[in-house]
Amino acid sequence: MTRRIRAKISTGTYFELTEWMKQYTAHFGNFYRNALMNLALGEIHNIPRSWLLAFKHAYKGDMTFYINFALGMSAHIGRDLGITLSELDPLGMNATAKKSDSQKVNNIIHNCSLELITALTDFYAPVLNLTNWKTLLYLTLDTFTDVLRGIAWNNAVFIASYPVANKTAIRIMDADAWILGETLVALAPLFRALRQYERSFPFEHFCTVVPWGCA
Repeated sequence: MTRRIRAKISTGTYFELTEWMKQYTAHFGNFYRNALMNLALGEIHNIPRSWLLAFKHAYKGDMTFYINFALGMSAHIGRDLGITLSELDPLGMNATAKKSDSQKVNNIIHNCSLELITALTDFYAPVLNLTNWKTLLYLTLDTFTDVLRGIAWNNAVFIASYPVANKTAIRIMDADAWILGETLVALAPLFRALRQYERSFPFEHFCTVVPWGCA
């Protein structure tokens, strides 16, 4: 997904503010990298609660690929994106173009979502026929993403407008992302058979299942 966004940036024509989008993607990615680095260093107290939830279940291996993906999205978009945008002047010069460019990312994500659902439908076919559910799963993932990204933009505008509330807003965003994550975890028993099937494959296999791999 990151590669797709970078490819669009490199065209120099897809986004209105190419340089701003370069800052956007680099700054946004750093939140995930920092969370992962703190995990590697054992500095658990420095990991946002929403990311800690995602890492915990990835380590335990008790969630399906789909839910692990959603947990990461919840933390990265539900928490990190709002902070990222708030620090890139969403209300200043070219505010309309910035919002437009941020929304254009949705189109890239939609294409990736369709590929993900198609790939997983094929992957799970031996144990579960999801063909008739494919459209619903795609729309659910797209709606989930669009709503989270819309909320992230609104949070960014709020933080930029009221910087004195920065720390409180970030805590609330992290708590909201954590609650959403716990809701996803609660659904895990419904997909126990799929998780059992996934366990018959090495983790690296999932990097080949999805067309855009693990990047």
